[in-house]
Amino acid sequence: MSKTLEIIKKGLITKNPLFITGLVLSAAIFTSDSLKTALITAICFTIITAVTAAIINILPLAKTPYTVRIILYILIASCVYLPSQMLVTAIFPAETAKIVTYLGCICVNSLILERFDKRNLKKKSQKVLFIFSMILSFDISLLVFAVIREIISYGTVYGVLVGLDSPMPVFGYVFGGLILLGVFAGIYRYILIETGVYDH
Repeated sequence: MSKTLEIIKKGLITKNPLFITGLVLSAAIFTSDSLKTALITAICFTIITAVTAAIINILPLAKTPYTVRIILYILIASCVYLPSQMLVTAIFPAETAKIVTYLGCICVNSLILERFDKRNLKKKSQKVLFIFSMILSFDISLLVFAVIREIISYGTVYGVLVGLDSPMPVFGYVFGGLILLGVFAGIYRYILIETGVYDH
C-alpha cells in the first residue's frame, strides 16, 4: 500500500476520531441528538480544525517547545471559532442557540492537532492529508451516529417523522447518548478487528 493510501486509511478508518479515539467526545454527545445539531457541529469542527491545521502547517514551529505549540493551536482555533459560529448561527439560528455552549469545546480539542503534531510524517503534504482525512472521518461518523440516535430517540430524521412507532427518548439525553456511542464504538472496533485492519 502506498504511503498516501496508508495515511488516508489511518485518518479515515483505523484512527477514527470518534469511534476509536473518542476525540471531541463532549461536543459529539451534547450535539448529536438530532441531525441538524450534528450538522452544525460538523460544519464548525471542519472549519475550525482545517483552518487551524492549515495555519500551523505554514508556521515555522519545528523548534518551538511542544507545550507552546499546543497552546498556540488552541489560540488559533479560538480565533477561528467566532466566524464559524456566526456562519452556523446565520444558517441554523434556533438550533445553534441550543448547542452554542458546547461548540466552544471544539476550540480546546487539541487532541487531533496533537496527533497532527506528533505524527511521524516528514512531509507537510502528508500531515495535511492525515488531518483532513481525520476531519472527514469525524464528520461522517458524527452524522451517521446522529441520524440513528434521532430515529431511536424521537422517530424523526432532520425533524421529519419516519414512522418509528416506539421512539426511546432516553437516548436523546446525555447519558443515553454515551451508552449509544459506547455501543457504536464497540461494534466499530469489532468490525475492524475481524477484518484485520484494527490499528492498536
